[in-house]
Amino acid sequence: MTLNAVIDYIQDLAHDLRGTKTVGHSLLLPFEGIPSKVDFQNTFADFSRILNDEIDWAFVSERSDVITSKKFDSDDASIAIVRSRGIINCPSSSVADMIWNVKRRASWDPLFETSELTKQINDEILVAYMVTKGSTLIWPRDFSVAISRKEDPKGTFYIVARSINEPKLIPTSVEGRVRGVMHLYGFKIEPITHSDYNGEACKVTSICQVDNSGWLLDELQSSMNSATESAIVGLRTSLVGDANGERMNELERDELKLLSVV
Repeated sequence: MTLNAVIDYIQDLAHDLRGTKTVGHSLLLPFEGIPSKVDFQNTFADFSRILNDEIDWAFVSERSDVITSKKFDSDDASIAIVRSRGIINCPSSSVADMIWNVKRRASWDPLFETSELTKQINDEILVAYMVTKGSTLIWPRDFSVAISRKEDPKGTFYIVARSINEPKLIPTSVEGRVRGVMHLYGFKIEPITHSDYNGEACKVTSICQVDNSGWLLDELQSSMNSATESAIVGLRTSLVGDANGERMNELERDELKLLSVV
């Protein structure tokens, strides 16, 4: 086997282990200063593009009826997009309100130690400071983010977050913490009226593309990037009181798994 053939084999193996990489889409960079509604348009557009993309997702896991998959879809192949989908047996507005209330984030999302509202810009935009839980091996990651929300006529909510550089509101660095970059983190909360579900329910899709920065073991990096799954389970537990919540019907589960296979 030639050297080039060995290199090709190693690259193919890495591709299989890490997921599919599609180069071409630029990562969303942090906002410089407080963004307006117009500034958020490309963030919502990128979020919608990823939501509607059902090609080349690699299945990661299924836990508590939440299916997680990932892909590499940017000009930086080291930062994956992680997607989780699950169902919560309560109104979409209740889920959206829980996510929008950033001061409660740490109460349902096991990734974060604290989450603070820095500034409420208007009814659709706010700025928050969020800190992940640390451990003996890793320092906490902190994020300065701008968050926006909107609702469509069908009662579907979209909430997206993206890093922001605004030293007047949040210092650019905090001792004992590593500043991460949230290129895109969002939720789509869609009402369900299917007869298989009792009462009012919603389908929640979470998309995460985060650079945790600094040095991390691959296993820890993967664990942090798979936090979308834990977030949906945490929302369900907080709102419904049951981590498993309303189960997906078999047809929907099979559909989601098929969409998540390379």
